[in-house]
Amino acid sequence: MPLISTEHDVRHRIFQMMSLLGGIFACFVIVPANIVEGLPPAISIGVLLFGLCFIGVYLVSRRWQVYPYWLSALLVMGLLNYAWFFNYGSMGPVSLIFFSAPILFTVIFVGWRRWFFNGLFVANISLLYVIEYQHPSWFGRYADGIVRLEDFLVTIPTAAILCVLMVSSVMQAYESEHQRLLHSKAELETTMLEMRVLKGLLPVCACCKKVRTSDGSWTQIETYIERHSEASFSHGLCPECIPQYMDKPEDA
Repeated sequence: MPLISTEHDVRHRIFQMMSLLGGIFACFVIVPANIVEGLPPAISIGVLLFGLCFIGVYLVSRRWQVYPYWLSALLVMGLLNYAWFFNYGSMGPVSLIFFSAPILFTVIFVGWRRWFFNGLFVANISLLYVIEYQHPSWFGRYADGIVRLEDFLVTIPTAAILCVLMVSSVMQAYESEHQRLLHSKAELETTMLEMRVLKGLLPVCACCKKVRTSDGSWTQIETYIERHSEASFSHGLCPECIPQYMDKPEDA
C-alpha cells in the first residue's frame, strides 16, 4: 500500500478550506450583516477586500497547487487588525475570533514557523490592547446595545464554525491514518503467518547432501526444506548433467 503524506494532506486541506470559508463568510455573511446592522461603511469595504483576497488565495492553491501559508497568516492578522480598529476594538466581537487564529497557525505551520507566527499573533493582540488603552478615542462605540448584540450573534457562530471545521479536519485525517495503519498491520500479520523462513546452520552431508534433523536422522535436503517452509521442488537436468546422465549404462 503506498504511503500517504497525511501531514501535508491535512495542512493543504485546511489551508484551502479556511481560505474559501474565510472569503465566503467575509463577503456573503459578515458584509451583509454589517450593512443590515448599520455599521460604518469602512468596516464592510475592508472586510470585502480581505474576503476577495482569501478567495483568490484559494483559487491559486487549487489551480497551481501553491500553498502560501505565510500569506494566509498575514491576511488573517490583517483582517483582525482592520476589524479591531473599525469595529469598536475590545467592545466589538473581533476578540471572539482571535482564538481561532492560533488553531489555524498550529495546523498549517510546522517547526519554528509555528512558534514564530503564534508568537507574532500574541504580540499583535497585546499591541492592539495597549493601543486601545492609550488611545480610546481611536475606537468608536456602538450606537445602542441592540446593534452590539446583533454583531455578536453573527460573530459567535462564525468563530465556532471555523474552529469546529479545523478540528474536524484534523480528527478526520487522524482517523483515516489510523485505519490505514490498522489495515497495514493486519496485512503484515497475515503475511508473517503465511511465511515460514529457514534460518540458522543446517548440517549437510558433504557427500550425499542429506540434512541432519534435530532428532539425529538424515533426510534428503528437498524433503527437509519442504517440511520447514512453503517451498516445493520439481526435478530436471541442468545442461552440465544431461551428458553424464545420458552416458550412464542402463540397468540390466
